[in-house]
Amino acid sequence: MADIATIGILQQRTIHRDEILYEQLVATLHHRTVVEQAKGVLAELGDLDMHQACTALRGYARTHQLLSEVARDVATGDLDGNGLVATQPAPTTRSPAPD
Repeated sequence: MADIATIGILQQRTIHRDEILYEQLVATLHHRTVVEQAKGVLAELGDLDMHQACTALRGYARTHQLLSEVARDVATGDLDGNGLVATQPAPTTRSPAPD
């Protein structure tokens, strides 16, 4: 009987660990999606390439210690991206988007 109980406990722990891992992966994916959206907003606002937009986002977030919050606010329009874009050097020439 003890062996069966032990197996049940071990299986429950495995299931619980898998659920926690799943929740962490979903949160990470959501965070990454928001960061990519914010980079796109900044790139469009400042006519920046994605690297410059990422640098602007990271620089602002480091100064304010809020990367996740800044990314979310830029992506949703709660934070004006023009202030972040203004801190970047002049953009390099970007090729026009294909039709």
